[in-house]
Amino acid sequence: MGWNSWDCYGPTVTEAEVKANADYMSANLKSYGWNYIIVDIRWYVDNDKAHGYNEKDPSFNIDAYGRYTPSPVRFPSAAGGKGFKPLADYLHAKGLKLGLHTMRGVPVIAVKRNLPILNTKVTAADIYSAQDQCKWLHDNYTIDSSKAGAQAYYDALFKLYASWNVDFVKIDDLTEPYHGAELAMIRKAIDRCGRPIVFSTSPGETPIGHALDVQSKANMWRTVGDFWDSWKQLKEHFAVFERWNTYRAPGAWPDGDMLPLGHIGIRAERGNDRMARFTHDEQYTLMTLWSIFRSPLFFGGDLPGNDSFTLSLLTNKAVLDVLKYSTNNRPLFNNDNLIAWTADDPRTGDRYLALFNARDTATPVPAPLTGLCTISDLWKNQTLGDFNISFAPVIPAHGAGLYRLSAAKGRASIRSPQPHATRGPQSDNEDGTYTNPIIWSDFPDNDVIRVDDTYYMVTTTMYIFPGVPLLKSKDLVNWEYCTNTIDRFKQNPAYDLVGGTRYGHGQWATSIRYHNGKFHLLFVTLDEGGYHLTADHPEGPWQLHKLPKAYYDAGLFYDDDGRIYIVHGYSKLSLTEVDENLAPITKDSLIVEKVQRKGLEGSHVYKINGYYYIYATYGGGDGYQVALRSKNIYGPYEEKVVLKDDMDLPGKGVHQGALIETQTGEWWSVIFQDRDGVGRVPTLQPVHWIDGWPMLGENGKAVLTYKKPNVGKTWPVTTLPTSDPFNDDHLGLQWGWNHNPDDTKWSLSERKGYLRLKTANITTDFTRARNTLTQRPFGPWSIGTISLETSHMRPGDIAGLGLIQLPYAFIAVENKHLVMVNNGRTIDSIPMPPGDHLYLRASVITTKDEATFSYSNDNKTFLPLGDTLHMKFNLKMFTGNKFALFNYSTIETGGYVDIDWFDMQTRQGPPIRPAAAASATTQGPPIRPTATIHPQPKTIQK
Repeated sequence: MGWNSWDCYGPTVTEAEVKANADYMSANLKSYGWNYIIVDIRWYVDNDKAHGYNEKDPSFNIDAYGRYTPSPVRFPSAAGGKGFKPLADYLHAKGLKLGLHTMRGVPVIAVKRNLPILNTKVTAADIYSAQDQCKWLHDNYTIDSSKAGAQAYYDALFKLYASWNVDFVKIDDLTEPYHGAELAMIRKAIDRCGRPIVFSTSPGETPIGHALDVQSKANMWRTVGDFWDSWKQLKEHFAVFERWNTYRAPGAWPDGDMLPLGHIGIRAERGNDRMARFTHDEQYTLMTLWSIFRSPLFFGGDLPGNDSFTLSLLTNKAVLDVLKYSTNNRPLFNNDNLIAWTADDPRTGDRYLALFNARDTATPVPAPLTGLCTISDLWKNQTLGDFNISFAPVIPAHGAGLYRLSAAKGRASIRSPQPHATRGPQSDNEDGTYTNPIIWSDFPDNDVIRVDDTYYMVTTTMYIFPGVPLLKSKDLVNWEYCTNTIDRFKQNPAYDLVGGTRYGHGQWATSIRYHNGKFHLLFVTLDEGGYHLTADHPEGPWQLHKLPKAYYDAGLFYDDDGRIYIVHGYSKLSLTEVDENLAPITKDSLIVEKVQRKGLEGSHVYKINGYYYIYATYGGGDGYQVALRSKNIYGPYEEKVVLKDDMDLPGKGVHQGALIETQTGEWWSVIFQDRDGVGRVPTLQPVHWIDGWPMLGENGKAVLTYKKPNVGKTWPVTTLPTSDPFNDDHLGLQWGWNHNPDDTKWSLSERKGYLRLKTANITTDFTRARNTLTQRPFGPWSIGTISLETSHMRPGDIAGLGLIQLPYAFIAVENKHLVMVNNGRTIDSIPMPPGDHLYLRASVITTKDEATFSYSNDNKTFLPLGDTLHMKFNLKMFTGNKFALFNYSTIETGGYVDIDWFDMQTRQGPPIRPAAAASATTQGPPIRPTATIHPQPKTIQK
């Protein structure tokens, strides 16, 4: 939240005007969360003009290394080479922050003067390209990322901004058209500069095909061109915000542009000196829509020129709380320009409702309800009463209402609101298409079969138990848990974290087949050998059988003549004929010896149209998929690359999976992609048979968004569970213990409705703590929160919430202190807030491989603690990072903690909304008051 000089002063703002707006913000707005002051375009030109730009004879200010510096004519404190540091110091003294606008690229005058680039032997003339120069302002050239010194220029630029203590940078002409190479260099330069700087891109609508890339690199990106005080432009934001709604993430915000409100046009690009032409009702619409969508709020008007109405828009705490705290924000319906959005308040369990009338006459906007709820008007700060069945306030033309819906009875007794039944992200776009990955989480080594009309997928959990999970789907896009086929692994004490660990070991790539009415799973552990799991029904019970022989990355195959084979091996592939119990009846036969490179593995075997196919991968982060075929299962085999692509994530190959034929004769492949910290995520790729080879994707490229498989009918959307109120007598299938648990040291029954974690062993190493309960985070972001009671902890106990991999990090209670530990090093320690109950949070952005930690004593305001975990996929563990709930002792066992609930918020709804959704006229689902969607509050038991 902040102020930007553009709508008032265009490229001509002065230091005195900036300070006047800062003084007003400090006195009137700072306490409401407004704190950024942004100096917009061309602060480096002495003689710019209003209503456009002076490109005839601009007087530029630039340093010896080709970096613009502030005009001392307009910013006197910058004289003598001080730059913007004096202005930053002025703002920081008032508790405010400084932001700057700049253009992408290198200054034209730096190129013409052949100015050197700091700390290099190259000059500006060595790194520029005249191609793709900005079409509307010609100050800069493109920086060619392939040239030596290109990154060094951006590094030097942001080192300069950091030396000025700049807090925010807005880069123009960056995302429309999309300049991905420069975006990546800017991100890297910010990360290297030694100062946290908010990164905003501009202008125009960022191409939505680049949504995930811009989300991973920028903190804000524009969803529209320049927005002015026009009802037509404001109305267009309904479709724009719906289109961009699923791409919001912590620290990454789609931006509807600044608010052209109040006194604007003083020396602006567009229009003359004026108060905004929006009606008061249109201004309510603007503020309501920006708040419920959670677009950044940057005020465009001259703050000292505010009237009382404009000030009231900026200081309504209840409305600003929607912007700051709401979750699960989403559109409900658009019925012929009667529009509704909703969101949740995670602090109270209440629901927000925004109603808009985009018609030209006042009219009721009906919102269906189920159950009784109390409704409050946030703009008027008044309770309207209790409503049931329907709520239909009359909304003025072009106006809006913003409301809070609370459970009508017993609300005061809610002490610790439990989580919503949130679930993992869906990949179904609900328009006949899907977007990869089909599960944005760590489900690697995929093997998939179809039995009748149901698809079953097995995946790898290694040392997490219950493990070897089986998932099921009706359409290959929407998956749900079927079962975990192994409760625990008893074959070695190391699986109990006794005498060692099984990190990086345990259950590896599993083969699944259905034969003679029975399900078969075949896997290997590197230490204990081969195992065979069987069941009559996919839900179990499953029987585990130790095999006399280990088969590495095995592909189990039942031939149509009744014989059974296993293809296995690494780099060189062998074939073994086995009996019904998968015991060898022949020696290993080497069938594939000449390989493209080391690492051929992950074999699955099929017989199609008279050919035997081995579907395998050349593994590693840059892995790719091949098929080998022969008329004889013993070979010789010919080989072809069927997919070598990274889906625009350099070095992240799509590889290792299964071939599947649908009921309608289509062929598909479920095949994973390495995505660093989040792990290895399954994608779904179409298969086209070309000259007898199963070629994946389209034209050699893996697909991102594509039409769904034709399975004969349409099935509903399903997603995987995440949040858990711990009300059942068993853990959900999403949970897994880090190694085998000690079942005497945890309970869901000793205090009904809570997970009780007792200290199970003594250790000083987080990775050796028994009874650490884990769950996969989901991309593109996930926020995990626990409600923790600590009154029965003992000295030396450490309990909290973490991310486990190498490196790991956690936030925890230890000896009446809150600590944040990053990979074994205590980064921060503060006295624990009063009381024995608090909330701990881990916020993960998988597209940036970053996690941060925070705490709260009221589940409303969360305060950061410690630093950032830079998540890795370390082969010593060989799984993605996981949320970890833990309690361990460094001195003596006997203490325990109670966890009331775990809540995971992540992206909800279709990853890409259908184009028709922006103008949909069908009624949305009823709005449910909190009493019908939340578990009842628990009785406090001591």
